[in-house]
Amino acid sequence: FSFPLVNAGPFTLTATDATASEAGNDTGRFTVSRSGDTTTALEVAYTVSGNALHGTDYLALPGFLTIPAGQSSADIVIVPVDDAQGEPAQTVVLQ
Repeated sequence: FSFPLVNAGPFTLTATDATASEAGNDTGRFTVSRSGDTTTALEVAYTVSGNALHGTDYLALPGFLTIPAGQSSADIVIVPVDDAQGEPAQTVVLQ
């Protein structure tokens, strides 16, 4: 898996671990960061695309992330599903 990025909104989205693999339970990770006032929680909605199948090739994602009050970032973890099928490289895109 690889993780291209599309940023929009009052936050940044970074692939802090831009590769994942079914073999060895190697997860991928996006970090959503915000700047400025952190006194309240910030809910960030996102969509998922790419050629990896959401909920089949990796565990389903809820489509939103809450950065808790007092924190400037939170992570979205991509957990590949090891289906023992030979597959070409796939992508997961968050925007």
